[in-house]
Amino acid sequence: MLTRASSLCILVVALALSGCSSAAPSEQLGTIDSIETLRDAYVAAGGACEWEAIDERSGNCAGDAILVLTESEEQEADILATYEAVAGLAPSTVLVGENWILNAPDAAEVQDALGGEVRVFD
Repeated sequence: MLTRASSLCILVVALALSGCSSAAPSEQLGTIDSIETLRDAYVAAGGACEWEAIDERSGNCAGDAILVLTESEEQEADILATYEAVAGLAPSTVLVGENWILNAPDAAEVQDALGGEVRVFD
């Protein structure tokens, strides 16, 4: 029969082993407050970015990726509708977060790090 001390030791060892056996989940973006935060997170996730700010809420990475902070669900819907409308001429892969959109060729590859939902327009 196990003593209380033995049971406690087994519990501590089990918790330690379970902590070692799986990687901690990456911190994903939720709602963000600056376009620079989105840019920095994209770069940290492996995206290449020679930054060109368009305004306080948008910019691009030398034409390869477009980053936008959205102010409302309606604005997000309008932007996504535009991508849908031009999909035949300019296919794109977009990562949509809580208040941000990343249009980049590697959007699907950075999803694990950034979070969001991948949408493909082709």
